[in-house]
Amino acid sequence: MIDYLAISQGNCLAFRVSGKVSLEQEQHWIAELQKVIDEYGRIRIMMILEDGAHWGLQAGIEDLKFALKHSKEFDKIAVVSDSQVMRWLVSIDDFFASFLNISEKHFLPQQQAEAWDWLQS
Repeated sequence: MIDYLAISQGNCLAFRVSGKVSLEQEQHWIAELQKVIDEYGRIRIMMILEDGAHWGLQAGIEDLKFALKHSKEFDKIAVVSDSQVMRWLVSIDDFFASFLNISEKHFLPQQQAEAWDWLQS
């Protein structure tokens, strides 16, 4: 499930992901992101990944297609998770994302406020 968080404002969006993300949820999320891209051009996203958060195969494919198509519209991505694997993946992804002028950073759950501040800076 993807939950939109009320702290979102302008082109800075915050979401909490828990459990399995279905294709329908992914499509709804993509539509919301597209609206913000249409209005602001570039977006900044904070994803709070709860334990057990994962995408179904179809939802994951849609997510990847959207990310590849709109890579130039992403500005910053903050990933909040206590997973060491996610920390490692974000550090690798940040290297490649930097070639597209995207900053990506991992934060621990207790650093959520810091993640939001970084996103807005």
